Order: sequence, then structure tokens, then C-alpha cells
Amino acid sequence: AAQLHEEKHVAAPQRMSLLDPFFTQKEFSFDFLGAGIRCGKVTSSTGIENFAQEATANYVKMLWLTHRVATEVFTTVDESTGLGTDTKANKDMQTYAVQVAYKPRWCTNSAEAQCKHRAVFPLYFLGKAVPPPPLVEESTGRMLSDYPKSCAVPAASCSDAQIRALVEEHVALVHQAEQGLLPTDKTVWNQVAGTDTFNLTDDTFSVAGGAQMAAVAPNAAIEKEVQNENAIVQRDWGMSRRWSLGPESGVSTVQLNRVLQIIGCIIVVPLIAFVTYRVGRMAMDKYANGESDEDDDEEEDSDVEASEGSSPLRKKGLMDEE
Repeated sequence: AAQLHEEKHVAAPQRMSLLDPFFTQKEFSFDFLGAGIRCGKVTSSTGIENFAQEATANYVKMLWLTHRVATEVFTTVDESTGLGTDTKANKDMQTYAVQVAYKPRWCTNSAEAQCKHRAVFPLYFLGKAVPPPPLVEESTGRMLSDYPKSCAVPAASCSDAQIRALVEEHVALVHQAEQGLLPTDKTVWNQVAGTDTFNLTDDTFSVAGGAQMAAVAPNAAIEKEVQNENAIVQRDWGMSRRWSLGPESGVSTVQLNRVLQIIGCIIVVPLIAFVTYRVGRMAMDKYANGESDEDDDEEEDSDVEASEGSSPLRKKGLMDEE
């Protein structure tokens, strides 16, 4: 994502969803999704330490601060990310990303750990077809959000603007706590109902400060900032699309048609003018030739009449001479 934004690519995202991410610290292999994953060759005794988590957390932070890219993290096992609790990476991820924790208690087979790890994938993508789950008070179950219209719980069916609003509010709350020297506890949207079924329609979630989260709305200033992002501007395929936005920018069909129309006018208009001139010239020449022929005929007729009228006189003159 950061590379695409650096290249000003049209595919640069404005939203990232991390599904059950795991950050390794040493060279090892483990079985995940039925396949063995090995983290390359690391020759040092300390492995890669916290490089993966620090780099990821830094990208999440900088993408939000520079491009307003919203990041949401979905987990099904609390310890699945591998983030150290006291690391800067953990603090940045808790500040600049919103996290949702599913509780798939319906995973009861022998491979329960693998089932919980895998459950986040169908739960997230199936959520695209249903409204975002409602936000409730954990203790009473009282609904706080305007279900199904609002997005008070990060979900696949939330719009990018709604996820940005949640991230913005979350970041603001963390910064307020830091300025007030208050403890910044980890904020997670935890599933409190529907944990025993694979059905998404009975899921509900709770979060600290739920009433405040339920009332968030997209910030007009941030949305305007996002709309001016290069990647978003490139998605405008009308006449307002700007050229030279990036290596893959191109031009819109509307702009291409307009250019072709202009080129066509440049070619066709002079051609029409030339043809019109030639046709008019030919008509004028034909008209002029017609008048000339009529004048010639009239002159010939006059000569004939004159010659016929002079013949008797000449004949009489000849006779007189004789």
C-alpha cells in the first residue's frame, strides 16, 4: 500500500484490512491454513526480532497521517498477532488501527486452534453481504447504534468513509487519554453475542466508549482531503480527470472522445469548406459558361440576320452597276 502511494498509482488503497495477522520474530515454520509457512533464512541468533511488527505498525501510522488510509484488524484469537504488549509497534497499532475480535465458539473440533485462525476469513468476507453488526452495551445488551443504517462496528460492509470516521474517533480518544495522562487501554470491538453460530445476523459487539463510537460520522475536512488524494482523483473518468497523475493514469473515455471530436473537427471542417468552395466554383463556372454560350448564339443570329438583310441590297447594287 505504501509503495503504491509512493508511486502515485491508481490502485493505491484508502483502506487496509488485516485478517488475523501474525508477526514472527525468529526463523521457524508452522502450519497455517493447511500449509507450512517458513519465514525465509535468518542466520543470526536473534532472528528478525521485531522488524516485521515495527515496519508494519510504522506503515499503518504513516499511511493514516499522510494519506488517511484507514486500517482495520480482524482477529479471532487474542494472541494471534504476536505483537509485544510494551513495544512501540503495539502502541502504534492500537492507536492508528481499529481492531475487531470475533469469538468463534462454534469451533469445537479437534483442530480448534486452526479453526479459530481460519474463521476470520469467511466471517469477514461474508460480512460484505450483510449490514454492519450492531453495537451494544456489554453489560445490558442495550443497542447503541442505529442498526442497520450506521456503522458503529468495523465490518466489510462499512464504507471507506465510515471506517475513516471510526479510526479518526479512535485516534482522537487515544490522544486525549495521553494528554490527560490517563491509561490508554487496548480498544477492541469484542463479539458478545452470536458466538455459538456461524450465522452473522445474530452477532453483536461492544467496545469501551460505545455510546461515543455509535455517534461518529465522517469528517468533512478529512473526506475532502481524501478526495484530493492522487489515487482517488485518478478514479474520476470524466472530463475533470487530470493528466500526468501517475505512470498508470491514462485518460478517460470522455476525454478521449472529446479529443477525437476536436481532431475530427480540425480535419472535417476544412474539408467541408474546400468541397463547398469547389462545388460553388463549379456552379459559377457552369453558370458563366452557359451565359457565354447564349451570348454567342445571339451574336450568330444577329450576324445571320444582318447577312440576310444585306443580300438584296448587294444584289441591287450589282444590277445598278451593270
